[in-house]
Amino acid sequence: MRHSFLALCLTGLCLTGLSLAGLCPGIAAPAQAETTADSKAKALAEVRAKAGAEVRPAPSRATTPAETDVREYIALYGYREMMALGAQRQLEAIIEVMRQSRPDLPPGVLELIQQELGDELRAESATAVDEMVVVFQKNLTREDVAYLNSVGRDPRMQRVVALQPRIALDMEGIGERLAEAVTAKAGPRIEQRLRLLRGGREL
Repeated sequence: MRHSFLALCLTGLCLTGLSLAGLCPGIAAPAQAETTADSKAKALAEVRAKAGAEVRPAPSRATTPAETDVREYIALYGYREMMALGAQRQLEAIIEVMRQSRPDLPPGVLELIQQELGDELRAESATAVDEMVVVFQKNLTREDVAYLNSVGRDPRMQRVVALQPRIALDMEGIGERLAEAVTAKAGPRIEQRLRLLRGGREL
């Protein structure tokens, strides 16, 4: 099915995601916290509304880039390959979660599932590119794409693009360490703030 891999990725995110509520179960914020949160949310909404008004409008039909030019842009900058790499890494993470949570599965089952889903992923990547074309046509002008393609055709840029998968893997470790550091601090920080609120103090 077309959307089965997307559903699998969402399932994996649910399995591996971190719930802030889980960091401090059983702790309910008082009414004062809700009032503070409401005022902050209102202020944030006003900022977003102002920022949205300053965003450049979508290109008109006359300035919408041609599909062939957008596809060249996608190919030059390796969007399809990077998207496939990210999805493949997510698939590997999901399979590993299943391996640890279901040790009773017969040998070779998970490898077979991974192979089948990998084949499906490669088949669906063409559809994903079609969707990317629409996104770029909505947000970029002909002049934008013409400039980006001229840069992308430069051999020096192509060398950088070719390095992207390796760089992404190296950067992955940095992101994981950052997430671990934030997670380690999140629980105690939340509990500290809630204690201040229960004591009637401002955050």
